[in-house]
Amino acid sequence: MSKLTEFNVLSAGSFDSRYAFGGESGYITKERCLSNYELEFFTENGGETFIDGESYDISRGKVLVGKPGQKRHSKLHFKACFIHLDIKEGYLRQCIDELPDFFEAQNNRVYEEIFLRITELNEGDFDGKELYIVSKIYELVSEMYKDANTAKVQIGELNEKKLESARVFIEENHNTPIKLKDISEFVNLSSVYFHKIFKKRYGESPNEYLQSVRLLKAKNYLATTDCTAEEIAFACGFSSQSYFNYFFKQKVGIPPLQYRREALGKYKI
Repeated sequence: MSKLTEFNVLSAGSFDSRYAFGGESGYITKERCLSNYELEFFTENGGETFIDGESYDISRGKVLVGKPGQKRHSKLHFKACFIHLDIKEGYLRQCIDELPDFFEAQNNRVYEEIFLRITELNEGDFDGKELYIVSKIYELVSEMYKDANTAKVQIGELNEKKLESARVFIEENHNTPIKLKDISEFVNLSSVYFHKIFKKRYGESPNEYLQSVRLLKAKNYLATTDCTAEEIAFACGFSSQSYFNYFFKQKVGIPPLQYRREALGKYKI
């Protein structure tokens, strides 16, 4: 860790998937679980990036804030400036945790200059290096904080109706492989804007709401039918029985079939 603050810059620079993956477009990277904070500023229009199952369209000026424990992968192509930070505790970590995962920068030039300067400082070796890096990291996070708050919107009566339509759409299509883009297109809103107001209105992201619906349906199947775990998994929209078992145990604390036994045991004849 830095002597001046509670974080450490693990790496900083620019990334272009054309060079890293031989120019292949449409390639989907492997999902990985983040162990540190990943701040990225996209400098070109490109493919998609995914955070905990949510899909975000990559375009110039978009900012990504990846947090420890989240799962990430991307669909190429994309080009971005990046900074990876190890932050154990403290005010900076609290500020970054409060940032949305994906939002739009208000001034692209400012972001590019800050990312470039942090990269230069991190690669240098001179007196006062840590002091300069600390100041630039805080400048970057304050810029992100300002832009994320600027992007907050009032829902409004029209969008309330669209959100209700989206909620019904999710419930009616929970057993299909729907994505954020499918839902946002159904209500004719951009993915980023729709994600923002949906979470503001319901307190959870569209994907979290979808998973909650699937879990509730699965519990109902387990308690009221003799369907197999595999049949329930596909009836509720899970991609496989193994993922259904993993997801159910993670959320409920016990495997699906144990839940069935306990649920049936509570019923008094």
